[in-house]
Amino acid sequence: MLVKLTDDKGKSRSVDSDMVVQLRDSEFADEPQNTVLVDYAAGGLFAQGTLDSVSNQFAPFIPLATLHQSGGNRIKLNAKSIKGVIENNIGSYKGNSLAVVDADHRNTNVPSRNWIPLRETVEEATEIIRGAKGSFQSLLRIAGTSRKKAGGSRIKADA
Repeated sequence: MLVKLTDDKGKSRSVDSDMVVQLRDSEFADEPQNTVLVDYAAGGLFAQGTLDSVSNQFAPFIPLATLHQSGGNRIKLNAKSIKGVIENNIGSYKGNSLAVVDADHRNTNVPSRNWIPLRETVEEATEIIRGAKGSFQSLLRIAGTSRKKAGGSRIKADA
């Protein structure tokens, strides 16, 4: 489903909700302030609004798991885009776990975006992501809607 957003320059943009990987507040000096990064497989954009207002536009179409970046800021992950969660043993990242992006959502232009550092432990993150998938499927059943299920790829702690 295409979701219409307004980018940081005021231009109307459409994003395929199925390709979204993560949503997070802008936080770095080179990012437009008071915007939300909408990170999707082939790129991303900075949308006007708050993390909650932007994620609410995607919530009817994808299962969003609310977690925390290693620094503590909230992040919303499309649970269907995450292949699994592994222990963070990569020196340049600071966090307890890494969410691993699945092959269908990989960013080939910026490979570092395919491992998302999280504050949660592997077990905590895995439980939250599984919970988001389960809750979303339950809502779809209640609404009488069928959706394509996420792939069954496995990693040590498959999410």
